Amino acid sequence: MSKSRLIIKDAARFTIGSYIASACNFISAIAVRRILDPFFMGVYAELLLIFEYAKYNDLGVYDALDKEIPYHNGRKE
Repeated sequence: MSKSRLIIKDAARFTIGSYIASACNFISAIAVRRILDPFFMGVYAELLLIFEYAKYNDLGVYDALDKEIPYHNGRKE
């Protein structure tokens, strides 16, 4: 199989997988909203917000380390 054909095949798989994941997320969002009453929907939304903000919990430490470690390695420190 040629390289360009393989790239097209992989891109198609990724695209189809993305659409399937979006559809599953849409269906689960509707199900959650039908199951939970307004109070618990608020609690659920609050938890989702906390988990979303937790992604940025490193406060830029990893980005700084990407710059600082090579800098100090280059200076033999």
